Amino acid sequence: MSFKEMATKRETEAQQLDDTEIWMAIVSKFVLMEFDLNYRSEMLLQAVGGDKDIIKTALDNCVENEILTQSQAEEMLIAIT
Repeated sequence: MSFKEMATKRETEAQQLDDTEIWMAIVSKFVLMEFDLNYRSEMLLQAVGGDKDIIKTALDNCVENEILTQSQAEEMLIAIT
């Protein structure tokens, strides 16, 4: 693998990591808001363009990184489905 290929690969990995962190931040903010769960879930769906897979992945990452508890993540996951 050439230096240019390695640099491109690392840049892509960094961008993916940045995207993951951004989605985790967005999703965790909606989970932790002190509004009605139905309101938060609707706003979250609008924020991600209705993509439930993004939300599920971000919730899993938030639990894995101890940003949210499993029960908080499950509550939001149930609310968006």
